[in-house]
Amino acid sequence: MPIATLRRCLSITSLGLVVFAAGCAGGAKKPDAANELPQGVIDIPAANQVVGRGVAVVGWAIDDQKVDRIDIYVDGHFRASTTPSVHRPDVLKAMPKYAHGADDTVGWQTAIDLGDEPGPHVILAQAVDSSGATRDLGPVTVVMQK
Repeated sequence: MPIATLRRCLSITSLGLVVFAAGCAGGAKKPDAANELPQGVIDIPAANQVVGRGVAVVGWAIDDQKVDRIDIYVDGHFRASTTPSVHRPDVLKAMPKYAHGADDTVGWQTAIDLGDEPGPHVILAQAVDSSGATRDLGPVTVVMQK
């Protein structure tokens, strides 16, 4: 491991322990060149929609393997994680290549809290497949009312 990476990954705690930061295990596997990135969209909320503090976020994500999870960020900060759990025959009819039989739930939904600040907020979803490949879905800007 290069010295610069080693410095970034190692941390000495107050107890004198050496800790590796996340993503610095050194044994990370290389991406599979044959693996496709996930695809998808955020269906709800709509761009520039006026919303309250609590917001439903709904969409779909497909992959040549399997979408493991959808991570939701607001203004660049992690807010929630969900998994595909909603049947979306409309999506699979349009993209039959991604139908996987009994496990054809490609839709997802969750609720998030935008925080205390009214005004515009950017919602971004990231679809993560079973190999760790990740694609951004969105972003969608919403406006939180007071």
